Amino acid sequence: MRRFAIWAAAACTLIAIVVAVVFLTRTPRIAAVTVKAEAIERILAAVGRVRGTENVQVFARTPGQIVKLEKDEGEPVVAGEILGRLDADTQRAVVTQRKAAAAAQRRKLEQSRRDRARVEALAVKGFVTSERRETARLAVETDSEELTRLEASMREAESRLEDFVIRAPMTGRILSRPVDPGQVVTTSTVVFNIVSEGPPEIETDVDETVAGALKAGMRARLSPVGMGGAIFAGRVTFVAPNVDPATGGRTVRLRFDMPPAEIPPGLSVDLNISVETIDRALTLPRSAIAASAGRAPYVMVLRDGKVVKQTVTFLDWPAERVVVTAGVREGELVAADPLSVAEGARAAASVP
Repeated sequence: MRRFAIWAAAACTLIAIVVAVVFLTRTPRIAAVTVKAEAIERILAAVGRVRGTENVQVFARTPGQIVKLEKDEGEPVVAGEILGRLDADTQRAVVTQRKAAAAAQRRKLEQSRRDRARVEALAVKGFVTSERRETARLAVETDSEELTRLEASMREAESRLEDFVIRAPMTGRILSRPVDPGQVVTTSTVVFNIVSEGPPEIETDVDETVAGALKAGMRARLSPVGMGGAIFAGRVTFVAPNVDPATGGRTVRLRFDMPPAEIPPGLSVDLNISVETIDRALTLPRSAIAASAGRAPYVMVLRDGKVVKQTVTFLDWPAERVVVTAGVREGELVAADPLSVAEGARAAASVP
């Protein structure tokens, strides 16, 4: 019995030693991803909003109270059409006053001309002096000049009446009307927003870090919200040359090749702009690349059972997988989380 216990204890010890050796010599496995060579389309995803080809804000040309608005939101308008009127009673009174002044001066001029005609008739008979003739002539000239001045003043007052009329600057449709009749407006108050009836555009703001890659003519897939995920072909038509300091982005506009039948201004549209197609590119998940300010980006590659730190270069583009241009080869295994492994450690790959 005693001998059996000794043998049992020895067996347990041996098993423990074997387990310890296996545990200590076992190669740890780490999550890894494979460097793939594949066709890549670099896509820039963004969200834009539908706008007319032209969007115009309409202002009153003079301050005043709105007495009538002829158009409402959604209604079509023609260039030059009257959209509203301001209270012009005071200006009409000015016009009436200046018309009366001009009419009185016109009668005075007519009298001056009759007086001169009589003086000239008497001068022929030698009954008036040359000074009297000159005085009559100057009276006609002075009254004529004054009439010219008063008539110009009258026409100016009449033209000012047009400032109290609000007209459509272009043909289109009323997008919004922020004011109501009776409201007092200034020359900086938006009375109407008009959108042109041309092909709709989509406008978005693209961060300056990637906007430089965009060019007019690039193809895009456009998906307006509320249309069941329908995708329409389109293209980039404009990339602003300047960066908006308030947003740090550049304005980009796109158009549909064939726009939907009904697409209201202001509607959100999901954009996928095709920036570049590469037939065969080496790609990795962005998360497999360690990158920080002041340090070259790197990956942890598994080579011959060891973890090797490898510097890489890649196209820094907002996508889940990025194109690696140098540092790794097709088929190599890279740690999925480069910060979770140590350089030089022995490891085996666990590829999902």
